Amino acid sequence: MNVLGFFMNGKCCNRVMTLLCCILLLSVSCSQASTPEKNFTGEIRGNVRHVKVLLSNYRFEPRTYQFRTGELVEFNFESNDSVHTFSIEQLGIDWVIDSNNPKIQSYTFTEPGEYKLICLIPPHDSLGMVGSIIVK
Repeated sequence: MNVLGFFMNGKCCNRVMTLLCCILLLSVSCSQASTPEKNFTGEIRGNVRHVKVLLSNYRFEPRTYQFRTGELVEFNFESNDSVHTFSIEQLGIDWVIDSNNPKIQSYTFTEPGEYKLICLIPPHDSLGMVGSIIVK
């Protein structure tokens, strides 16, 4: 029997087709299982996402943050020029950071959505000290 005849017989053909379908389903489900880590801000260490935030010259660096719903985020704040706030009014977050004291704050984002980030020190927000936090 030649190779083509071997694969065309009923039992072997069914097995090969079943195996190919399983491989296809597994690869599709794995590729959709999670959003790639590169899209999220900071790095995971243990069960905590660590994010370094620089506040200066009327801006947040980075300006946009992306996190997963339910994950604990530890923010490591540093201001190199004056007093600023890291404020998300919808979530009741209003952390004050001054240039003499780096600050660490933790928060768990429980609701998906896009939240506006601002500095509440007048007139910092009107000078462009705004950003966004996206929770997926």
